[in-house]
Amino acid sequence: MRFRHWHLSTLLAVATLGAAVQADAAWLDNRYYMGSECVPVGYTSQGSSIVSAGGIRNGGTTTQGYYCPLRHYTSSYWTDDIAVYVLDRHYSEDAWCQVRAANPYGLSYSYTSKKYTSGSDTLAQKLSFGYFNSGNAWWYVACELPGTYSGSASAIHAYYSQDIDRG
Repeated sequence: MRFRHWHLSTLLAVATLGAAVQADAAWLDNRYYMGSECVPVGYTSQGSSIVSAGGIRNGGTTTQGYYCPLRHYTSSYWTDDIAVYVLDRHYSEDAWCQVRAANPYGLSYSYTSKKYTSGSDTLAQKLSFGYFNSGNAWWYVACELPGTYSGSASAIHAYYSQDIDRG
């Protein structure tokens, strides 16, 4: 009998401690995406192609828009850190990205300010959106890449999201 009582009280203590730790803990979910998960928007997408590193590039001569999906679970309010790695190869036009939210009907109703690349480069530039409340919505990244410049194409190499449940 004494063993059973000790065993039962130990189980209750461990279960109580586990519940208390779980109630205070927030969890973190990091997600990395290849740029090839982005889809061209509109009718001028014939210049888009996947690059060997898994990114997507605009090989056309005109500006091209892209939507890049974000996957996360939205049962309450969340805080996200989102960043996009963009290669801007155009001499005089910058690429830009923006994080947007859509409702179940597909209508955009919330978005961040646009982040722009700073001049052309041979390395991808990180456009970071920091932390913000994302709420219960479907979020995606919208980007616009300039057309080719002297045969060099701009690209979305990768993007990243970090979900934190602070609830």
